[in-house]
Amino acid sequence: NSGATINGGTGTLDFNGAAGTLTNSSGAAFTAGTGRVMMSGAGSIGLSGATYYDFTLSKTASAVVTMASSTIIGGTLTTTGTGTLNTAATNLSVTGISTIGSGTTVTSTSGLLAFTGAVGNSGNIGTISGNQSYVAALTNGGVLHLGSGSATTTAGLINSGTLYAETGVLSVASTWTNAGTFNRGTGTVNLVSSSGQTIPADLTFYDLNVRTTGEAATSTGYTSVSGTFTVVTSTTFDIATYTLNAPNGYNNAGTVVVGSGGQIIHPNTSYSFTSGSGAAVTTVAGGSNVVFTTLQDANRNLLGGTIETITLTAGTGSDTETLTLTETGASTGIFRNATGLTLAGACSPTVGNGSFESYGDGFFSSAYADAYDASDTRGPSKAFTVTSPSSCSSGG
Repeated sequence: NSGATINGGTGTLDFNGAAGTLTNSSGAAFTAGTGRVMMSGAGSIGLSGATYYDFTLSKTASAVVTMASSTIIGGTLTTTGTGTLNTAATNLSVTGISTIGSGTTVTSTSGLLAFTGAVGNSGNIGTISGNQSYVAALTNGGVLHLGSGSATTTAGLINSGTLYAETGVLSVASTWTNAGTFNRGTGTVNLVSSSGQTIPADLTFYDLNVRTTGEAATSTGYTSVSGTFTVVTSTTFDIATYTLNAPNGYNNAGTVVVGSGGQIIHPNTSYSFTSGSGAAVTTVAGGSNVVFTTLQDANRNLLGGTIETITLTAGTGSDTETLTLTETGASTGIFRNATGLTLAGACSPTVGNGSFESYGDGFFSSAYADAYDASDTRGPSKAFTVTSPSSCSSGG
């Protein structure tokens, strides 16, 4: 009642029994002390928000304790049995160590689950649209659901259970050790360490964003990204000697390092003979500054802040010349020779003189092979017309 006080002291207050509600009237108070509040028995309980010290959920028969307003646990959170602690749309903040036992659930619909102390989960932790925050180590040997919200881990993330990204966002700021299952869903993983971090081997992500601000984020094995792979400005991703499989989106505004034997599986978008602006052409007519090729292959952009070059060869059948393709801008992944090569008629073409020469009309051809993916090739061909010198007595 109003004006009443319960002093938790140093003992244990056990609410053990049937379904009901536990509420504080206006003017009433619960003083946690350094004691423990326990919810046990088989009945589901509606619980008003309060500040506790140690809190234990020991419900049976899948009973649910539902918190009607925001709750602070200044000590430890322990769950045993088969019950559920549901914060609904309110927030739960735990300062001490949280031990979530097998068979139990800590869940939220749209509230925040905030853990300052270390978390050991053998049960089920998850949100539907709410957020989760882990400041100390998170050890998941059970099931962890992100829902559509976000989860941030500041210390180590150790997963030997199952982690469901669903449609949420997981931001990992320290070591990620994975011996369990990671179900990517259509979620996003952000690597946000300020001192470098490694990526567990053999994981498949949907969207993966590398945002480390200190040392590089480094592969420790095969990495697959089915959605979009992104490296932001001033960030380094080191593939080392492994494979990055990013067949769909690849965006690099930072630095991607590929070690000996490393590869990036990402198909080129196009490679063709074009105009100087990259527009498609149907045929190339003889003249000065007329031969251009344009390559679009995002993963050849390794230095996001630098305009890079690629060297290729092209030929007319009787003449072969070298083309230096320059990126059209930092991080565009589109490469084109800045100055077009001349196409001229010649009785006897000279290889490597910087001008394409041919005796009569024919076809340009070139072959592109991605230096970081041997399976990524393209061989464009384009017709050309040229007037042969009248002095030629026979084809060159």
